Amino acid sequence: MKSPVFVVALLLVLVGSAAEARLVQLRVEQRELILDGKPFGLAGPYEKLVGKADFALHPAVQQNRIIVALPLAPRNARGEVEFSADFYLLKPVDPTRGNGRLFYEAGNRGRKRILATFQKAASAGDPTTEEEIGDGALMRQGFTLLWLGWQWDVPEGRMRMEMPVATNRGEPITGWVRGNFILGQRVDTASLADRGHLGYEVLDPLSDENTMTVRELPLDLPRVVDRQTWRFVGSQTVALEGGFEPGKIYDVIYKSKDPRVVGCGLAGTRDIVSFFKYEEGEANPMPGIQHALAWGVSQTGRFLRHFLYQGFNEDEQGRPVFDGVSIKWVAPAEALSTIVSGKLPGMPSSTSTSCIPSTCSLSPTGGKRIRKQILPIAFSSGRWKAVRPRRSFIC
Repeated sequence: MKSPVFVVALLLVLVGSAAEARLVQLRVEQRELILDGKPFGLAGPYEKLVGKADFALHPAVQQNRIIVALPLAPRNARGEVEFSADFYLLKPVDPTRGNGRLFYEAGNRGRKRILATFQKAASAGDPTTEEEIGDGALMRQGFTLLWLGWQWDVPEGRMRMEMPVATNRGEPITGWVRGNFILGQRVDTASLADRGHLGYEVLDPLSDENTMTVRELPLDLPRVVDRQTWRFVGSQTVALEGGFEPGKIYDVIYKSKDPRVVGCGLAGTRDIVSFFKYEEGEANPMPGIQHALAWGVSQTGRFLRHFLYQGFNEDEQGRPVFDGVSIKWVAPAEALSTIVSGKLPGMPSSTSTSCIPSTCSLSPTGGKRIRKQILPIAFSSGRWKAVRPRRSFIC
């Protein structure tokens, strides 16, 4: 039996002011009890809040200057760049019964893994049943669980961020894009985006300037594939006569337009966590959060490492965002393409695409400050515990 829905109509929660370009509002579109109000230990019943988070960033703010092409995006009357993202929150109905800890997952390609990993639950985009909630290990301790869409290119139906598009004074920006793929078997066609993700569309599929190369190993010299033997069969799909060879590295260089300001994914994460941690007014549906923890796996491990490395663990008021970060399982050393405008967040930096060149420094900002703010943590025996930092923790 489904939980009763408390809020069916759109509920707007306004936050901030014209002088604060942070989280502008939470648009709560769904609010309902978890498992019909079943209590989770001393934390009591839980509820879910689902909707959109609206953000605004001013390019002149020191903490936003690292975001490439942010000044090129459209602005509102206050000079701010606006964007929005899906958010999903599980919290105690009575905030005073929580443990004061926010547990944030940067969803891996728009999905949720916290409940499956820590509560032995079945994977679900909208956890509702007992099987999808799991054993309640985190909820019985009073954790508040938060997800935010931070990619624009995830498959339809997953949590996403609607990112602003950089322009040249209102005119479209065009540039070269590189799509990269490696296939496990011989096929006739291949997508230039990752596993059902969205990608940048080719402007002129018949242009002789479009180029395909192939190589055996990453450091090999690419060999140009005869233009007469391959073609676009869609805006983001290519075909090759005789098929693509498995294990080979293929690159397709073509012209596209409308690069997204993908650094907003990092800024949005910073600002929504900062809001739940520091906002004391009625706008905050979960007041009393004292500490924020983050967890990432594989792609989201790279995301969180990049988040720290680029200095986003300081909000616009100079306050620390996360107090502990756990990067688990597979988190390759390569960085994510989350700063350079025109990149595809769904792909690692070595295989991503770019409409315009990077104009930011990739050196860490405030590395010493970050190390003082962040505590490496691990989940063991049903509890979060501090662990000894490793030298490689930040980078």
